[in-house]
Amino acid sequence: MYVIATSGHVDHGKSSLVKALTGIDPDRLSEEKSRGMTIDLGFSWLKLANGNEVSIVDVPGHQKFIDNMVAGVGSIDLAVLVVAADESVMPQTIEHISILNLLQIKSGIIVLTKTDLVDKNWLELVRSDVLEVVEGTFLEEAPIVDVSVYNLDGIELLKSAIEKELNKVEIKSNVNRPRVFVDRSFSISGFGTIVTGTLLDGDIKVGDELRLVSTGLSARIRGIQTHKKSLQTASPGTRIAINLSGVSHNQINQRGEVLIAGDWLVSTIAIDVKLCVLPNISRPLKHNMFISFHSGTFEIVGRLRLLYKDIIMPGQNSFAQIKFNKPVSVIRGDKFIIRSSQVTLGGGEVIEVNVPRHKRNDQKVLDRLLVLESGSDNEIVEEFIKSNEPIQFDCIKDLSGLADINCILNQLLLERKIKNLDGYYFTFSWWEDLVGLAKRYLSSQHKKYPLRYGHSKESLRGVLDLAQDLFNSVIESLISSKVISEKNGLISIYNYKTIITGEQKGIIKDYIKFLETNPYSPSNDFNINTELLNKIIIENLVVKVSEKIVFSRSSYEFMLREIIKFLEVNREITIADVRDLFKTSRKYALSLMDYLDKQEVTKRIGDIRVLREN
Repeated sequence: MYVIATSGHVDHGKSSLVKALTGIDPDRLSEEKSRGMTIDLGFSWLKLANGNEVSIVDVPGHQKFIDNMVAGVGSIDLAVLVVAADESVMPQTIEHISILNLLQIKSGIIVLTKTDLVDKNWLELVRSDVLEVVEGTFLEEAPIVDVSVYNLDGIELLKSAIEKELNKVEIKSNVNRPRVFVDRSFSISGFGTIVTGTLLDGDIKVGDELRLVSTGLSARIRGIQTHKKSLQTASPGTRIAINLSGVSHNQINQRGEVLIAGDWLVSTIAIDVKLCVLPNISRPLKHNMFISFHSGTFEIVGRLRLLYKDIIMPGQNSFAQIKFNKPVSVIRGDKFIIRSSQVTLGGGEVIEVNVPRHKRNDQKVLDRLLVLESGSDNEIVEEFIKSNEPIQFDCIKDLSGLADINCILNQLLLERKIKNLDGYYFTFSWWEDLVGLAKRYLSSQHKKYPLRYGHSKESLRGVLDLAQDLFNSVIESLISSKVISEKNGLISIYNYKTIITGEQKGIIKDYIKFLETNPYSPSNDFNINTELLNKIIIENLVVKVSEKIVFSRSSYEFMLREIIKFLEVNREITIADVRDLFKTSRKYALSLMDYLDKQEVTKRIGDIRVLREN
């Protein structure tokens, strides 16, 4: 399926040409019929001799309706430039050529209409005028067909030319990210909401759920039609009408809404672009000027930020940033037009979306934009990884807009330009920085707390600022590569060993001796450093059963054996039994038994404890 569009000055016979080709009058509005002038987009279709069907978009030629014209030619395969032989080249002839050229339309045909109104000499002069204005544009080598819709001369030749030129057109790419720029939304009794537009970048099928990007509303596809024929599945490059359920046509913008399958497209309020300024405009473009931005089927006001100059002269190219007054739905690679006061100023290509405000005259920004604009696919993907690392596959695909991401990533991995850890991609320098940061953090913690074997993983995750799933993978990698060690859920620098001084060893000996002076009711009056206490708890020299009660290891193990013996004989034990068994107070007995419950040695049932079954 192909889409072509007319272009050219008002009253040069575009709509009449479409009707002669297809038998369908593209002027659908009563005002268009009464005024004899196309105001809005018109649609029809044509079946070629080779069996291919072609959708035709008829655009208005009047200067006042250029905005509508731009909305109709953004997703076409071939442009038909119409020039009336009795008038020759006119202002909108030139403006339409400029717009098509800025949108990087690759294929075209020039049609000289109303040839029945002029003689051969005049026709040759017109042909010469046309060749002069298309020089240096995509139409420079385009075929020229002479046509009269009055007597139908040249109509069959034009159909053959369309067929021949479309055979050269590349098939629209399918990157599994379907989207539709809506050009019409209406309701039909008995069917409900209908939207029309050209499908790009992926397939859709009946039953799929689509999302309106601007509002987030979802709708399900009840039916798909093209050229009044029902489809189960539509492919990229097809003009379609979609019957939607779950949303009213009043909830959909008449023109400019974007429908997508999935949630891959996120609206943006700032984009980086490569801007080409038309050579025939009367004044330069200025930094921070307001412009009207056109892409797909939408139009929005934006502010033009020039990154390296205060002005751009007519005919010059430059990188720039455009900041919008509300979110828009564009992606890298989309073409656009900018206008002001009904004058087309220039256009270009979106290089990146969702961008930060750049510092002007920054060489690093320029270098990055140069790579994203003209680098190889590998260089572009590597650049996106560098600026967004760590980054997952889907994000790389969405940012780059490239189809063969798997192949590119595999090549970059083979060349050791990037690393992959459980689906996250990043550069070696990022990884080295991450490892260095982890080591510095743990080293500082070891220095601050020399008696602690290790530290919590969560504290390190806060320092590294990583998503949980990636952090878990990073920890595993750091352990396997012997950068860090893990013990009892705590992490440390690999092979880190705590050092206890002779003075501290003496304190530990005195502390344990102090606990054993009253082994079953030990006092907490001994002044021991918290870090040192935690150290001997971890090393099982003492057992801390509650916040304020610590037993020596030997005392605890004796009490544990005696309690188990008691339970094996009596089957149950009370706090009073424990108190009497060790000639201690209820406070110590209760703390001990609560601890044994937590250790799953005993189980509490009301006021008694029993041995927990294995």
